[in-house]
Amino acid sequence: MTQNLFPEKSESQPKIYAYRDKHNPDLKGLLKVGYTTQDTITRIHQQYQIVKPSGDPVNIVFEESAMRQDGTVFTDHEVHRMLLRMGCRKVAGEWFRCTQEDVKKAWLAVRDRSETIYDRTETFPMRPEQQEAVNKTAEYFNRFQHDHEHTPHFLWNCKMRFGKTFTTYQLALRMKWRRLLVLTFKPAVAQAWEEDLMRHQDFEGWQFINAKTQTDEDIDINKPFVCFGSFQDFLGKSKSGGMKAKHEWTRAFNWDCVVLDEYHFGAWREEAQELIGSREDIKMQKKAMVESEKELSQEIENPDYFDEDMMPITARHYLYLSGTPFRALASGDFIEDEIYNWTYSDEQRAKEDWENAHPKISHPQSSYHLSSQTQALPLQGYAAEDTSLPERMNPYASLPRMVLMTYQLPPSIAAVANDGEFDEFDLNTFFLADGEGEEACFHFHDDVQKWLDLLRGNYLPASIDHLKQNNRKPPLPFYDSRLYGVLAHTLWFLPNVASCYAMRNLLAESQNTFYHEYQVIVCAGTKAGIGLDALAPVERAMENPDPLHCKSITLSCGKLTTGVTVKPWTGIFMLRDTSSPETYFQAAFRVQSPWTITNRDGLHPNQTEILKQECYVFDFSPNRALRKLAEYSSQLNVEADKTPEQKVDDLIHFLPVICYQDGAMKALNAGEVLDMATSNTSATLLARRWESATLVNVTNGVLEKLLNNEQAMQALMNIEGFRSLNEDIQTIITKTDHIKKTKKVASESEDGLSKKEKKELSEEEKEVKSKRKMIQEKLIKFATRIPIFMYLTDYRERSLRDVIMQLEPGLFAKVTGLTKKDFELLVNLGVFNEALMNDAVFKFKRYEDSSLTYTGINRHKEDEKVGLWSTTISREELYSE
Repeated sequence: MTQNLFPEKSESQPKIYAYRDKHNPDLKGLLKVGYTTQDTITRIHQQYQIVKPSGDPVNIVFEESAMRQDGTVFTDHEVHRMLLRMGCRKVAGEWFRCTQEDVKKAWLAVRDRSETIYDRTETFPMRPEQQEAVNKTAEYFNRFQHDHEHTPHFLWNCKMRFGKTFTTYQLALRMKWRRLLVLTFKPAVAQAWEEDLMRHQDFEGWQFINAKTQTDEDIDINKPFVCFGSFQDFLGKSKSGGMKAKHEWTRAFNWDCVVLDEYHFGAWREEAQELIGSREDIKMQKKAMVESEKELSQEIENPDYFDEDMMPITARHYLYLSGTPFRALASGDFIEDEIYNWTYSDEQRAKEDWENAHPKISHPQSSYHLSSQTQALPLQGYAAEDTSLPERMNPYASLPRMVLMTYQLPPSIAAVANDGEFDEFDLNTFFLADGEGEEACFHFHDDVQKWLDLLRGNYLPASIDHLKQNNRKPPLPFYDSRLYGVLAHTLWFLPNVASCYAMRNLLAESQNTFYHEYQVIVCAGTKAGIGLDALAPVERAMENPDPLHCKSITLSCGKLTTGVTVKPWTGIFMLRDTSSPETYFQAAFRVQSPWTITNRDGLHPNQTEILKQECYVFDFSPNRALRKLAEYSSQLNVEADKTPEQKVDDLIHFLPVICYQDGAMKALNAGEVLDMATSNTSATLLARRWESATLVNVTNGVLEKLLNNEQAMQALMNIEGFRSLNEDIQTIITKTDHIKKTKKVASESEDGLSKKEKKELSEEEKEVKSKRKMIQEKLIKFATRIPIFMYLTDYRERSLRDVIMQLEPGLFAKVTGLTKKDFELLVNLGVFNEALMNDAVFKFKRYEDSSLTYTGINRHKEDEKVGLWSTTISREELYSE
C-alpha cells in the first residue's frame, strides 16, 4: 500500500458537450453528444485527425459540467438515454437528431435527477465479504428453521461502504424471503434502499414501498416486496395510544425479516443507560451531551429502547445493521455467532491484499479500472476472483485511506482552555461562544484567531519552532501545499450552534482574507433544517460551477455527521470534545466517501479515475483522539485472542496517525498510541474502571441462563448479598414478560391503557429496574475485588484467568468467595464482558509497572510474559517501540 499520505489533486474536469459538423452533408441536422475530462476543443480535434483549410470543422453548441453538486459524475450515456426517452432519434454512435435545447433539457434532467430512471442495468455480483456475510447469516438463521419459540437475530457490524442494502437483498434471495420490512433510525437513507432494489437485475420482480406515503394498495402483495419505513414514524403511537392507522395493514403479514438500519442510534436510550451505565456514568453522559448531541437526538427522535418483543407486528427473523455498534456489543445483546464484522481495517486490508496479488494491474497513483456500475453504486463492484472479465479490477480501489492528524497546540494558544483533573486541553471550552447569528462571538476570540493563523502556518511562536526543526515545514492543513491542494471542501465539527455562527463571523472578518475564498455554510440550529433539508445548502455551495472549481467550509455541531454522503469532503476538523465513540467515528467516516470520475479520456467508458485517494481527520486534542482510536480498535474488533496493542497495530497500519508537537510531525506506532491514550490516568480512574457496569451483563438472556443453571445459582447464592438471587431473577423475567405483553396489547388497542393500568405498569417497571440494578451492582462489587487479587498475586506470566483457574485458586476464593469451577461457569455463561476486562487488566498492569519503575522498584523485571484477563502478551508487546 502506498505510503504517500498527500497525493496531488486531480486536474480532470468532466464535461458534457455537443457539436454539429459544418461540412459533412450526411450529418446535417444532427448533433454529436459526448463526454470528456479534457479541454473540449482538444477532445474534438482528436476525433477529427485532419483539420481542413477552412478552419474548425465543427460548431460547439453546448458545453457544461458533468459533475453534480454532490460530487457524483454522470457521462454521455445517461444523457443519451434521456434524449431517447424524450423522443430524439439516435442515428449512429453518439449522433442524435435533436436540437441544442433538447441536449440542455436532457443534461438538466440527468444532472438534477428530476426523472428517476429505474432501468435494471446493474449486474455486478457480491464482493467476497458480502458473500461471507450472507453465508454466515443464512447458516445461523437456518438453525432456527423448525424452532417456533425463538426468533433469531443477527448483527452486521459493518462500516459505511460495505454495501449493506445490496447485501441485505442478496440475503433475502438466499433465504427465499418475499416480505421484508426495513426500519431505519435515519430516514435520509430511503433513496439508497430503493435504488439498489430497483436497478439490479438480480431483484427483478421485487417491489419497493415507502411506508410514509404508500400502503399495500400500491403493490401486488402476491409478488415479493420491501416495505421501507422510519422507525420513529412506524412505531409512533396514534392519539389513542395505538398503532397509526396508515400502518395497520402491516399486521396482516408475518414478515420474513425485519431489518433495523443504523441501529447504533436506537441502542442507547435512557432505558438502556440504566442497564449499561452507573448513576455517575449517566450523570457524566448527560453533562457531556452538549448541543451537538441534542441536535442529533432531535433529528432522530428515537422511540424507547428497541425491544423485539414490543414490535406491534410479527416476524421470523431480525437483522441489525450498524457501522459503530459499540454499546450493542458492550451490553452483550449479541454473541459471537450472531455477529458478522467488517471494519475499516478489514476493508483496507482487502484493498492492500488485492494490490499485492495483482501487482501488474494495481495503479496506486493513477486510474483504477472499475466496473461501469460504480457510477451509480460506488464500491458494489465485481468480486476479486471473477475471471470472466477482460481486465480484472480492484473493487476496493476507490475507498480512500484515512489519515489521523493530531496537533498539540502551543501553550500560548491552549492555556485558556486547560481544564479538568489533569489540566487537559478542552475543546468545548476553547470554542465556547455566546450569541445568535451575526451577534455570535467566541469567549476566547483572540485565541481562536491564533488557531486560525496556526492552520495557515502564520502563528509566530509556532513559526519559531519550525525554524528550530531545520526549517522543515510541518503539514498544517492550509500551510502545506500538498494538503492545501486537496482540502477544497471540509467539515468543521464544533461544540454547539453558537460556536458555529461565531466561527462563520470570525472567518468573515477582514484579517482572514485567506478564508474568504471559501463558501462558509452554517449547518446548525433550526434554520438549517432536518435530514436531507440540511444537505441542500451544502450541495448548492458546491455547484458554482461544480465541486472541482470551488471551495467550501461546512460548520456543524451534529447535522450531516451521520448517514449522509458528501463526496467532495476530504477532511474533517474535530473541534469539540465528545465522550461517545459512536459520535466521533460516525462523523469521521463522513469524509471517507469515494469520489471518482469515469472515462477521463473519452475513449474508455469503463476506466475510472480516483479523485480522493486519502482523506484526513484533524484533531486538536491528541489524547482524546488516541483514546477514541484505541476504543474503536479494541471494542469493534471482537477477536479475543488479540491484545489491545495488536488490535491498535492492525488499525494504524491502514490508518496512519501523525502527531504534531513542538513544531514537528511524527508518525506514531501502536505502543505510542496506547501510551498517549492512557496518559493522564490516575489510580482513581483505574479503580472507577473496575466499577463500570459494562464489565458485567445482566440482560434477560444472561439472567435466564443463570436461572436455568442450578450450579451457577448455588455458587452465587453462597456469597453474602446474593441470598435472594433466585427469587429476584424470577421476578425480573416474569414481570418483564408481563410488561411486554401489556404494552403490546395496549399498542394494538384503540383505547390504550387506563390510568390505573398505567400506574400499575409503571410500578412494575420500577420494580424490575430496581432488582436488575441491584443484581448488577452486586456483580460489580465482585469485579472490584479483582484488582485486590492482582495486587496480592505474584504471578504475571499467565493471563489473569489462568492464574485464577490453575495457579492460585485458593487465594482467589478467599478474596472473591468463588471457587475456580464456579468462576469458570459464570464466565462461560457470559456474566462477565471478557473483552472489556482484558482492556481493564491491560491498563492496570501498564499503570502498575510505570508506577513501580518511577519509584525505582520493578519486582517483575525478569517476567517474559504479562497476563491480561484471558490471554498473555510479551513485555515487548506491552511496551513495544
